Amino acid sequence: LPSGAWTHTGPRILGVASVAIHPTQPAVKLIASADGIVRTPDDGQSWRKTTGWNVGDVRAIVFDSGNTDLLYAATMWGPLRSADGGQNWTPTRQGLDRLYCQTLVADRAQSGRVLLGMEHGLYTSTDAALTWERIEFPDATVTQLVQSSLQPSLFLAATLGHGTWNSSDGGKTWSLIDPIEANLYAATLAPHDAALMATGGWETGV
Repeated sequence: LPSGAWTHTGPRILGVASVAIHPTQPAVKLIASADGIVRTPDDGQSWRKTTGWNVGDVRAIVFDSGNTDLLYAATMWGPLRSADGGQNWTPTRQGLDRLYCQTLVADRAQSGRVLLGMEHGLYTSTDAALTWERIEFPDATVTQLVQSSLQPSLFLAATLGHGTWNSSDGGKTWSLIDPIEANLYAATLAPHDAALMATGGWETGV
């Protein structure tokens, strides 16, 4: 609120993990939660759950960089895809040999390209998440994957027990930049300086 106070809005759902806001229509918002995905078309005046009873543990939602009708979601039961602005969702698993995932990025430099962090590495899609192909990356659980807003070719990945990794060629190849063995759950790249980055994790801090 303008006064600085907070007020409750939206449905009473469990375990909110992230929020996605439409790039050009900010009244359209989607919430990733333990209960599935809920969507508002009118800035929170009304909400609708857009996933079925069989979808839970949704961790992240992203809009495609070139087509806002396309959205992608990471869940602990596999990735999802929407072709109608998040109103309906379908599983998209072709090319995956496991399902657990909790982070993904829609490449800002290439519409239809998506990078997906899995329990044993990274996968990529170049056909708007219809099919997936594994990227050369350690057999490690990727918990957070981010792309630089200043330098789209720069990506950062945090893992469980296998350190922090970055890529300077759009996610094609990766280098270990921090070999810490702690479980990392957060990663970010500064919006004003592509060289400034941070990760954080359990019992290790930032």
